[in-house]
Amino acid sequence: MRVVGVAGKCCAGKDLVVKWFSDRGWQEINVDHVGHQALEELQEEILHRFGRTILNDRGDRIDRARLGRLVFSSSSALARLEELVHPWIRQEVSERTRSILGSSPVTTVVINAALLVPLGLHTLCDAVFLVEAPLGVRIARARRRDALGWRAIFRRLWAQRRLHIQARRSCADIIRVDNRSAPELLYRQLEEALQLRQEPGE
Repeated sequence: MRVVGVAGKCCAGKDLVVKWFSDRGWQEINVDHVGHQALEELQEEILHRFGRTILNDRGDRIDRARLGRLVFSSSSALARLEELVHPWIRQEVSERTRSILGSSPVTTVVINAALLVPLGLHTLCDAVFLVEAPLGVRIARARRRDALGWRAIFRRLWAQRRLHIQARRSCADIIRVDNRSAPELLYRQLEEALQLRQEPGE
């Protein structure tokens, strides 16, 4: 496998899976970071669409928390934002993937993206690892990790409610891994999945 996607809902454990791959020498493309860059590159277009109330206190840059509160409280606002930034993100990730693969014949690229399928990035992947965890576990992790209030947590969860359905309908090679408990159990699933998909001679 030359390109692997890692997807999953909020606090399912995508970063833990990606770190395990990175420790094997695989190269990560973090789509959250690409998304932050998209906000900078498309700032004027976003401000034209949503107004200047989403700027930080200095008034020189979009405040991601303010923008998040706006779009996660309105499905139409979220759709309008995605209409702007998703094409830019797709192109940037595609170019980075080609660049990494072109620089090394043995490197595997890991695309870390909650919205892997909605962004269309699964089409770049030989396989997609779908990280899963029960709702209660993910809520507890969100409270610990992000110190979010209940309303903010459920807005994010609601916005991602169709991610697994979209993944299953995507025709991608989906590998489901369960991250409800000890990391060692997750790592064992990843190792077994790679062994099953190992190419002859690897």
